Amino acid sequence: DRVILRRAKDISELASAEEITIWKVADTTLTHRFIWAPELHYIAGRWYVFYAGSEDKENNWAFDCHVLVCDSNENSYSDALDLEGATRQIELPKRKAKKEEDDFSFTGFSLDMTYFENGERSYVIWAQHSPEKISCLYLGEVNREEPWKLISLPMLLTEPEYDWEKVRYAVNEGPAV
Repeated sequence: DRVILRRAKDISELASAEEITIWKVADTTLTHRFIWAPELHYIAGRWYVFYAGSEDKENNWAFDCHVLVCDSNENSYSDALDLEGATRQIELPKRKAKKEEDDFSFTGFSLDMTYFENGERSYVIWAQHSPEKISCLYLGEVNREEPWKLISLPMLLTEPEYDWEKVRYAVNEGPAV
């Protein structure tokens, strides 16, 4: 029900590092609970946290992708993780937006979004239900200045096809670049 950050000089110290809550469900009615897969990204001079959260109090699986924006423009390690002041700069979550002609992206179940750049172009990859599969990976281009907005139609990247991807459910999730 919240997004936290921790920092440590060594990964072995991370489990005991101080937690700093940068956002919690009570701050908005957009997401209700079950926050999944937060990722911290520095994009075009601002810090962003991509996460998935349920939007339906009655349906635990009604996940969609959201983005928190920190209104800080400093790209320093201490700025990103010394959030005592920065938490006051976190804007309300932005729901992932799609092109007007896109009637598929971020509908009903989407999560595990990640961001990457290739040259001057910016992209996101996320997991989402498809008509035939439980979860497939899709790719879309975003505007670097507003990385919560798709500027392309989604492209199917992968779908479950191997036996090990179909144990109990046909799932491709957790993209990494």
